[in-house]
Amino acid sequence: MPSGAIIGVDNSGLGHVIKTAKVMEAVTETGKVIKVRKGHFLVVGDVIAKTSLDGISSVITAIVIGVTFDTITVTNTLNVLAVDDVLIQAKAEAIAGSAEIVHTPKAPINVNIFIKNISNGMV
Repeated sequence: MPSGAIIGVDNSGLGHVIKTAKVMEAVTETGKVIKVRKGHFLVVGDVIAKTSLDGISSVITAIVIGVTFDTITVTNTLNVLAVDDVLIQAKAEAIAGSAEIVHTPKAPINVNIFIKNISNGMV
């Protein structure tokens, strides 16, 4: 996990990384394909919205891994996106103005954290 990742807390008090992605190319209000900077942790099935939460949140239906950027496809347009806008993981698909962040943000991580992949899933 890179330094600067945002940690959020769910209703039971458990900490989670809130996934984000930086937009690399402007998207029109009808666009459903978004080019994002590499290094995000988003996966198909995640829900995303603009960090301003003034738009729609939408489910990711496909991710194409590229050499210089990744391309995300969503079910519904997120309205106009500009270069350098940041997308954030949302709770559920929602109409304009009702998107919510998936967990309550608490703090960014100040150091890089490396998690060892082990077979039983326990860390």
